[in-house]
Amino acid sequence: MKTKMIISTLVVSVLLASGVSPANAEGSQMALSIANSLLQMPLAEKQNAVIELILEEYASERALAIARAIEERWNKGEFDAALELFNQLALLTDLKLASLYGVWRTPVPTTQPDKFGTDVLMSSRDSVLQIEYESHLTSGNLIGIILIEGEGVTNKMFSVRSTDGGLNWYEKTFIVSGSAFQSISAAMLNDYCYVTYIHNNAIKVMRYRWDTGHKEDWSAGVFELTLHYGDFGDVKIVTNDDYAGTNYLYVVIRHLTRELTLYRFDPTAQTAFGLNTSITDCDRGLDVVASHSDWFPVFISYYSQSNIMKICRYELTQSRFVQVYSNGVPNSTPDATAIGLYGIDIICVYETYYSTASTTFFMGAYSDDIGVNWGTQAVTASDANRYEPDLTMRDGGGVALAYGKRTTFTKVGRYKWRPYDNPSLASASPTAYADHWITGSSDIEYIGAGEHGIAYISSTDYRQAWFDKGSMCCANRGDIDHSGGSTPIDISDLVYLVDYMFTGGYAPPCFTEGDVDGSSVAPIDISDLVYLVDYMFTGGPPPPACT
Repeated sequence: MKTKMIISTLVVSVLLASGVSPANAEGSQMALSIANSLLQMPLAEKQNAVIELILEEYASERALAIARAIEERWNKGEFDAALELFNQLALLTDLKLASLYGVWRTPVPTTQPDKFGTDVLMSSRDSVLQIEYESHLTSGNLIGIILIEGEGVTNKMFSVRSTDGGLNWYEKTFIVSGSAFQSISAAMLNDYCYVTYIHNNAIKVMRYRWDTGHKEDWSAGVFELTLHYGDFGDVKIVTNDDYAGTNYLYVVIRHLTRELTLYRFDPTAQTAFGLNTSITDCDRGLDVVASHSDWFPVFISYYSQSNIMKICRYELTQSRFVQVYSNGVPNSTPDATAIGLYGIDIICVYETYYSTASTTFFMGAYSDDIGVNWGTQAVTASDANRYEPDLTMRDGGGVALAYGKRTTFTKVGRYKWRPYDNPSLASASPTAYADHWITGSSDIEYIGAGEHGIAYISSTDYRQAWFDKGSMCCANRGDIDHSGGSTPIDISDLVYLVDYMFTGGYAPPCFTEGDVDGSSVAPIDISDLVYLVDYMFTGGPPPPACT
């Protein structure tokens, strides 16, 4: 009660000192949303949070000193005293341009209700708006960014992390701002997960470390770099870390004027180079993928305002995007496209309309020569509504597609198509996985060789972020190095497991195959090593079959 009175007094005094009448109080209270977010924390969260207050770029020395005092008092457990100082700070700087970054002293574990089966809860926060997550190929660690709806025009970003292939997640950090974060996008390059978003009418970039899940400031001592100012609809960041030596990220920005801006971002030098795009008709449905080719570094897909689905590749020789495929989508206004690429194979899945049945289904465009020649194929049947595709491709796993399938309820399907002998969508039947309740779109990313994971927002009473591994990689438990063949389990698997567990070696390409005893605990621990040794040398039972 005392703290609530402090904040109420704080708001009134700030309004009076600023000459704001009570009629304008609602807008002015938005400026204190950071203080309100701290106020509303349960005591256990307050005690667990270490905070850092980040002010506008040109804040005065006096404002910075008060911000440091707020941090010091809060982190010492003097919560009321810290909140009182916001009164002074609001008079010296624009808190709508400020952000608060927090780290949990003890990472917060998520839970796994029985009704979601084998799925795990990435975030126990309600009102989830968007999920982005990426895998660190060397370690297998997963980093997730969860966007949460806040009060008024504000919202919050939480980072979550998994070190066991998505079986268990821990909330690591949070960011609160006096203004909204929008259109988050993430890409993993080397040892960082880079995140772009729209904030205060600008495109921002920040980064999280793969090993801690914490942000790391740029060399200038700031936590977010500004790439572009203006009014935007979407922002996407991509890279391709399957090949050694890739050191650039590409940021594609859709303006509300339908123009596109493209930046090549060098995170080492922390510089961004603007590239001409020639795109002026990108209305909606933007998706982006990075290529292995230096000549064609980026491919995009989108809908024009006249409902033409287009695929373009950036051609360095012409210094612009060049259209390589288009297809009209009559009698409808579809919203989403999804494009994936591996090697020289490209697949794009996009919404189209079946007027006879009044349903939305997916068409696909495919190329096996880096976009020179294209084929077109129906991807799903037209008898049930399917929306919001997301697609990824990686060596060893073929193509994985996630989407919302709307019949009586809203669901998501998990699909694996085929290996990469050619990208024709008709070359193999998809393998379906269980449907689960969702709201909004899903995000999909491979975890290792042949295995993918899906994150989605549940449609329970509270919108929460869920994760499913898909279990596509598992052929033989105990085949730690994922070599396959007629004798998939041999001495090399034992060496690989020992190296991983005791000498800092690479994580197994498929965690399910590393879960030798099938316990799904950890998922790889000493019991798996004992089980493997017993099977190989003392006549113990074989590892249980993959399910």
